[in-house]
Amino acid sequence: MRQAVVIIHGIGEQKPMSTLRGFVDTLVKYEASERIKKGEITEYKKNYWSKPDQVSDSYELRRLVLAGEKRRPTTDFYEYYWAFNMQGTNIGHIIPWFKTLLLKWPWQVPKRLLLVWFFSWILTLGIVGGVLIFFSNADENPFGEGLRGKAYSLLGTTILIWLQRTLISYIGDAARYLTPNPSNIKERQTIRHEGIAILKKLHEPDENGKKQYDRIVVVGHSLGSVIAYDIITYLWTYYNQTYAPDKGVDAKYFDAVKQTADQLEAAIEANRDEKTIEDLREAFRKSQVVCWKALREAGNPWLITDLVTLGSPLAHGAFLLSENEQDFKERKQERELLTCPPLQEQDKYYYWSLKSKRYFLHHAAAFAPTLWTNIYYPGDFIGGPLGKSMGLGIKDVQANYEGKFQSILSKFSPVTHISYWLTRAELEDMSSHKIRTTISQLFEAVDLNMDRIGPLEQELSEEEE
Repeated sequence: MRQAVVIIHGIGEQKPMSTLRGFVDTLVKYEASERIKKGEITEYKKNYWSKPDQVSDSYELRRLVLAGEKRRPTTDFYEYYWAFNMQGTNIGHIIPWFKTLLLKWPWQVPKRLLLVWFFSWILTLGIVGGVLIFFSNADENPFGEGLRGKAYSLLGTTILIWLQRTLISYIGDAARYLTPNPSNIKERQTIRHEGIAILKKLHEPDENGKKQYDRIVVVGHSLGSVIAYDIITYLWTYYNQTYAPDKGVDAKYFDAVKQTADQLEAAIEANRDEKTIEDLREAFRKSQVVCWKALREAGNPWLITDLVTLGSPLAHGAFLLSENEQDFKERKQERELLTCPPLQEQDKYYYWSLKSKRYFLHHAAAFAPTLWTNIYYPGDFIGGPLGKSMGLGIKDVQANYEGKFQSILSKFSPVTHISYWLTRAELEDMSSHKIRTTISQLFEAVDLNMDRIGPLEQELSEEEE
């Protein structure tokens, strides 16, 4: 038995393997610290190693292999590194996206993005004001004469260069990927194509015709969560109509997903108590797992059991993915944008094929057999809860630091957006167990020990009983 975890990095000039190493180090050392606390082991010993990555076609990347144990199958960690596809970004690529943000009334901007909207206006007015002052004093230094004037001039120029560099290096990635302008289409196409190609290779048998993996988990941070969502959306259409010869799935497994989803949504809309909602959510997620197992037993090749998103901009789906709320709603109803649970077709997620004489989940039902967990900090203005925008079946997990001061920090600091796994200094302090609760939530979401999925050979017998 073997599983693969694919991590997709976020915005910025990321270096190959930097995200992957930090992510794997965090999960592995967290697990070790928990086992030390339980007395199962006495010290941490590195139990993963680096091997060539033969699925990405990049010699800059490696896969990290975590040794299997009785409690956990061998796990291969991959990074989908896409940053190099965004080279050549200039201020012209950012302006259309920036205008979309600025030309909104405050009440049209999501609450979590109001701070970005406010500072964008301050930055814009500051730059415009600075240019006007400069050209109104074209014959003299607008900052004054002498050494002080030159110092102020140098400082102002440095700030402008830094702002431009920041906009291009960080905001540029998001602006280009999320804006389907002609100048961005090639990059968007390349990123999606490469991501789909990697996941397809992980689904396929190896060169000897043997299956490589029993399960795949996709993890996306920041803009990487949008990319992960997109490639799952398109990849599902390759596999949703595939079964082994003379095999199919009993519609009861599809119906169970819908029934538990309906119960969950009804409880949330009725504002039932938290425990009731949590119990119904777990029932829904269990039905998703059983649905996935039913597909696998019928020979369907879909291996992705989980999508885990961290600090995801999809929290602002209507603002970033469509023209307005109405357009966003219509695109979901047209099944262009996938939701969890899926939108229904004639009160179902599936259809009967007269040609194949079998039931198939429809093209927008990827999240019938695939669980979606979203982790966010309340202070992360880029990420946030996804339930209202992308479906109430998503398990939104609010993360916080431990301790009073740290908890306050997590609620008001935008730095939390880059704090979903541990820094090198924090990793060195694992022995003190002073780690963020986020890490335990992340470990649970990825489910390396397959506690949620269960043994694959224990397919559907328990459900039939």
